[in-house]
Amino acid sequence: MEEINISNTNCLRVLGTTKGQFLIETALLMMVTLSFLLFATKQLREFEIVKKLVGEPWTQVAGMIESGSWNSPATARQLHPNQITNGFTYDPAQ
Repeated sequence: MEEINISNTNCLRVLGTTKGQFLIETALLMMVTLSFLLFATKQLREFEIVKKLVGEPWTQVAGMIESGSWNSPATARQLHPNQITNGFTYDPAQ
């Protein structure tokens, strides 16, 4: 049975060259990127950031869509021009 000399294997020779350095740096960058993405998605879920970005402004946008006022829909309905009594209506019968 032959003994394998580890220092002469292709694997260690490749790791000692610039190709090997590139391979190691790429693996480390992938690990750092993956760790960052996992951390970021955990924080997004934990603090419900997307829900806050999409949900909270929607109440004011809904008020603007329904009644033309940058308030909540309940407050904006009362400010809609149709809710104002108009005392200057022209009556053609008079």
